[in-house]
Amino acid sequence: MRIGCSIHSAQVARYREELFRLPVIELEDCLHPGFLDHFYAELPAIRDSLAGYQGELVVSGPFIDLNPGSPERLNVAITRTRFEQAYEFARALGAVEIVFLSSFLPIITLSSYEEDWISRSIVFWQAYVTAAPDLVISLGNTFEYSPDYLVRIAREVNHSRFRLTTDLGHCLVYSRITMAEWAQRVQDWGSTVYIHSNDGRVDSHDEPFRGMLGERDYLTPVGRHLRRCKMIAKMNNKDAIGESLRWVEARLLAR
Repeated sequence: MRIGCSIHSAQVARYREELFRLPVIELEDCLHPGFLDHFYAELPAIRDSLAGYQGELVVSGPFIDLNPGSPERLNVAITRTRFEQAYEFARALGAVEIVFLSSFLPIITLSSYEEDWISRSIVFWQAYVTAAPDLVISLGNTFEYSPDYLVRIAREVNHSRFRLTTDLGHCLVYSRITMAEWAQRVQDWGSTVYIHSNDGRVDSHDEPFRGMLGERDYLTPVGRHLRRCKMIAKMNNKDAIGESLRWVEARLLAR
């Protein structure tokens, strides 16, 4: 069982003692719009902050206003550019995986939009995973009501390095099925699980032991289906790293 934490590289030094004991760290830098414009200049400092870390490194991909399934050609071109830059960033750091969010918009309740988005996403990801030969590429849920479209994409891309990430905080707000059912549907393609909590209305990235995730036993059944995945605590409050990881481990070890 690999339990880790997501963090911006600028915070690594502050939490180094806790982070360097973990089997996996995810860097959040690419989530900040504009970072990829100048990431080469940041690489020396980021490498220095991670010097001596022996675990696996995962990178969060950029996502705001980016949509690989968009019907707008120019939007897809911009998305491809940013995703290619994210690959170069991850590769330069020796990361093992990049996690991208889908940006699917379920409130556009038109079957034509949904089917077109799925088919365009399949084409995009088939090309991208082929062009990124040394990394796992993982697609995570954003606003989805269920993982069914993501599963369809993963099945059609049909590549051992193309996987799915389950974001539990997003599930709390948007999912219309239970977390156990969600985990069961994606288990054949699961790579990573993002663990954070909220009140079920706003994706506030609270500590996992608070809010809905803390009040109800969601994580234990998720762990049964996705036990081989990386489990990454992704709360905003990094001062709670230790308490969050202990809570996550206790739930995942529960029977």
